[in-house]
Amino acid sequence: MSQILKVLAIFCMMALTSLPLAADPLSDFNAKVSEAYSGYRAAMNYLRTGNPGLASLELSAAVDGWQTVERTYMSDPPAEFVKDDTFAATLSNVGKALNSGLDKSADGDMETAQEVLLPVRGMLFALRQRNGVRVYADCITDMNTVMDRLYVFRRPAPELGNTDVQSAIATDTRAYQKLLPTCRAMAPTAIHSDIEFVRLFDGAESSVASLMPALDARDSQAVVNVLRELRSFDRILFFRFGG
Repeated sequence: MSQILKVLAIFCMMALTSLPLAADPLSDFNAKVSEAYSGYRAAMNYLRTGNPGLASLELSAAVDGWQTVERTYMSDPPAEFVKDDTFAATLSNVGKALNSGLDKSADGDMETAQEVLLPVRGMLFALRQRNGVRVYADCITDMNTVMDRLYVFRRPAPELGNTDVQSAIATDTRAYQKLLPTCRAMAPTAIHSDIEFVRLFDGAESSVASLMPALDARDSQAVVNVLRELRSFDRILFFRFGG
């Protein structure tokens, strides 16, 4: 009898271990948001480069993906967002912006489409930030924000004899250098070996590393050249691998 019980116990353990693990609500939410956000990022790139047709296709996918987010989580958010009284309103506002952007893009009004879509990124970033949630996309947003501050200095060429100017560039250069490996490590494992992903991050790291020597040499034109190069890497990283 004891042998039979042992066999039954083994079968029970095998059955339990073969059961699929329950999905983590936050991970599932983040994945669904990321899927819709991917279409949004691609659409913003196509609008920027003057292709409303492809932008509309990407926005249509983003709208469909966001409808899934709203259906699934509007009234049943992950535990991390339960206390956020503006959670449902944020989801609704993102959905409205995506739909409005799609309408404007389909009409060929690329400028207005970009205007109504631009706040979407900030809304999602703020939603996670105020609820203590951080994902790879947020790290890329931080990186792009630092780049925006640095890029101000490319025109006119910075007055490197001004200690305030030099200090501002140096501070943000160090911040960008610190964010690059952090964001790279946070990226989904599936894209770590992607050739373009590797090329862009390697390029950005090499580019920003050359900024401090140019700054120390007080070579304004070299600083401007590096900022233009780094901006290209930074922008493409968002559009192609922004989370």
